[in-house]
Amino acid sequence: MTLRVVAGDGPDLIDATRRLARGYAQTWSGPDGQLGDHDAQMLAWLPEPYVPPDGASLLALWDGEPVGCVFLHRRDQLARAIEMKHLFVVDDWRGRGIGTALVMAAVTQAQQMGGAVLRLDVDESRRAAIRLYEAHGFLPTEPFNEGWPGARWYALSLDAIRDE
Repeated sequence: MTLRVVAGDGPDLIDATRRLARGYAQTWSGPDGQLGDHDAQMLAWLPEPYVPPDGASLLALWDGEPVGCVFLHRRDQLARAIEMKHLFVVDDWRGRGIGTALVMAAVTQAQQMGGAVLRLDVDESRRAAIRLYEAHGFLPTEPFNEGWPGARWYALSLDAIRDE
């Protein structure tokens, strides 16, 4: 069994990336199953804004089967801040290290994009995600966007990792 993380914005993988992004968005759908405006926009725009040089779509493949995704985009050129968005692993595939592989690939990609800091926001109810981020060195930080009730913000210094 082989796990690989690849760029998910190529013509042969964009449909799989969209399906996984829809799976992520469904976790936030209302009781009627309808997506919120933000998630509907995200799906309509894919692969933008998550394409080089200011973004990236990363897709986790287990023996070729799409099982997870994460997106990056340059948040602040001056501060060299990259934002990690919408990390998602299909329910049946959780607990196999796929989230860890996606975080590690996102860190590497953010460094390759010239980032000094990798930021993310996460809902406080996503305890497993928070544990994952903290295990990889993300620390609580000041809000960098308007957020929502229950939002938590984290950052990882990429410069500190480069210096190790």
